[in-house]
Amino acid sequence: MKMRRAATLLLLLPLLPACDSPAENEESLALDQAVAILREIVWMTAWSGNGTDMIRCSLGGGARITATEEFRESFDTVTVFARWIIEPDRCELRSFGDTLVLTGDPSVVFELEFRYSDPHEEAAVDMEAAGSLTWRKNDGSSGTCEMDVAMEGAEADLDDTGEIDGVLEGRLCGHEAAIHYSEI
Repeated sequence: MKMRRAATLLLLLPLLPACDSPAENEESLALDQAVAILREIVWMTAWSGNGTDMIRCSLGGGARITATEEFRESFDTVTVFARWIIEPDRCELRSFGDTLVLTGDPSVVFELEFRYSDPHEEAAVDMEAAGSLTWRKNDGSSGTCEMDVAMEGAEADLDDTGEIDGVLEGRLCGHEAAIHYSEI
């Protein structure tokens, strides 16, 4: 009798619904891959002008970028405000052996405030990237990357190198991150 019940259970087992926990279904990216996504977003903003442009990603696909810029002068200080809304559309990039394909979900907003008094001296820079997008790897895994990183009061060398000496801190694709701008 016990053998018959065990045999019946073994036959019915494949018919029972599978119960996956949310943690098993949720894919994640390594921090290096998340930084590669941020790098691609920042790179694309450099190629867009005021208005809406379609910018090609490094391996294919692209992103619709809507940019606005505003200049203000107050006494001896010039302030530049820039805002980009980035909506990836099958945007492909390579990251540590994987190809990542990004799609807006819905978009990422990248903002920059740049202040200087003399164009031959250092400037102060604030920036922020916030929003979310979906990603898919070449192995079929996929997920969502939510980001909310910011940098305040970083110094930028306008005269020699144009480098920004500051750290973007916050949440990046599920990671607590502190990324020096030189890594982007």
